[in-house]
Amino acid sequence: MYWDRCNPKGWGICVFDLSALQPDNGEGLTSYLIGLVNQGKWRKPTDWGTLVAWSWGVSRLVDYFETDKDVNAKIIGLNGVSRYGKATIVTMAYEPRLAIGFPGDAGSLGTKMNRRHWGQDLENSTGANEYHWMAGTFFKWAGELTPGQYLPRKIENCPVDAHSLLALCAPRPMLLDGGTKSTWCDPYGVYLTTYYATPVYELFGLKGMVMPDPKPIVDKAYIDGTIAYRVHEGGHTDAPEWPSFFKLAAKHFDITTLVPSVSSLTISPKANSSATFSIFSNRDWTVSCSEKWLNANARSSHESDSVTVTAVANSEKSARTAVLTIKTSGREQIVYVNQASLKPELALSSKDLIIGAPDKSLVSFDVKSNTAWNIVATYEKSSNSAFSFFGPGNWLTINDDAGINTKSISLIASANPGIQKRSVKITVSATGVTPKTLTVTQSEGAPTLNIMTDSINLNAKESTASLMIMSNTTWNLTCSEPWLSANPVTGGNFSQVTVSAKDNTGAEERKAVITLTVTGLPLRVITVTQKAASIN
Repeated sequence: MYWDRCNPKGWGICVFDLSALQPDNGEGLTSYLIGLVNQGKWRKPTDWGTLVAWSWGVSRLVDYFETDKDVNAKIIGLNGVSRYGKATIVTMAYEPRLAIGFPGDAGSLGTKMNRRHWGQDLENSTGANEYHWMAGTFFKWAGELTPGQYLPRKIENCPVDAHSLLALCAPRPMLLDGGTKSTWCDPYGVYLTTYYATPVYELFGLKGMVMPDPKPIVDKAYIDGTIAYRVHEGGHTDAPEWPSFFKLAAKHFDITTLVPSVSSLTISPKANSSATFSIFSNRDWTVSCSEKWLNANARSSHESDSVTVTAVANSEKSARTAVLTIKTSGREQIVYVNQASLKPELALSSKDLIIGAPDKSLVSFDVKSNTAWNIVATYEKSSNSAFSFFGPGNWLTINDDAGINTKSISLIASANPGIQKRSVKITVSATGVTPKTLTVTQSEGAPTLNIMTDSINLNAKESTASLMIMSNTTWNLTCSEPWLSANPVTGGNFSQVTVSAKDNTGAEERKAVITLTVTGLPLRVITVTQKAASIN
């Protein structure tokens, strides 16, 4: 996916498994990189958290890239989403050799302003599931400033925030983003980070965040400055922002681009049949053809232009393919030209297929033909509730969307995030014959339930706390004691629940439990402890 997205724009890709360097949990703080430095002992409050350990690993990759003749080490970019988005902006601040950054939807400790109390707060990140991300000394900024009073909070007195982290990335270009349904990561709080970091970019004589509108418009890219921002309609992903990233990069770096408008063409078997496609580039380029029966009208051109190919009649009993090779300085792209048969035949080896729910599940079928054909996938509109947060996506990868004659087609599915089956219709079409279809149905995924914490501590006075719940199905919640309530008590997707406690007028602390149920999963229990009046 990343290669197909980046290669035409002149970028290579390296995917780094950060958890192989330092696990994404607190238990790992006495092992792997941090444990090696601490000789297996618990870290001191000023020692690294996992985010900085990950950034150290990226720096070691940069060390290697500087020795690789096939890598332009002066233009290395870094991208990650969610917790890896946090790692991205932290690494950009620590590693000056990185030229451009794209920290995607990174939330607290990443790209959103922590002192804006919306979605993921610092208190969420100091909980049992996330505290290992940061140094222990930062915990002192978590919690209310006045006991029993939600606002103001200690973080408001902290001398730094996300805009400070972004300022450390200056003067390098940075793209920050968010999604309208990713409220946990606070897309407007991310925009405020870009706004408040802008003065530091201006100290370098650069434009920071350029915002001509009263507030950010959804699905509009703001890339006129060195800091860029885009909020998309959708959830916790950076996929819609990649075109904006490439545009931002092109404004700041001289990157060779070479992008044909198609990867394959199908033309008629008749004499003088032709087709036209476009080539988008910022360099001079040349075209060469592998077969004599096909002629390209342009053998070379400058920057963006169109190419028309013309074929002689196909007198063979089957289809045939020619390869167009497009070259420019340091770049090469291929376009396949398939010429159909005069007497086309088309059949499929299967009608319906079932594919498993886990990631990279595989099925295949055969296209039985003697002509040129194309494949189109039509996704069924699903009521799967998980999609409203994560987005439906194109979950099935087809190894060939066009070809000739008989060929086996492999279908690879991404994991089904929902508890319902989902389907896609595969249509194989060829000129002169009736299209053939088959349906691929993916089995339902397993129910999921993730809770950001297993315990909540409240003050004696009437107080509230936020509980974040993520599930791909419906969950239900009950409180064990009448002094404790929660709203809402049912939901799905990514939900924020407000937990409220009445005054504790007794001399002893009291406890209650919140029980979460999801069909098909064990009960999850959250312990709520409220302080006694005498110790507040």
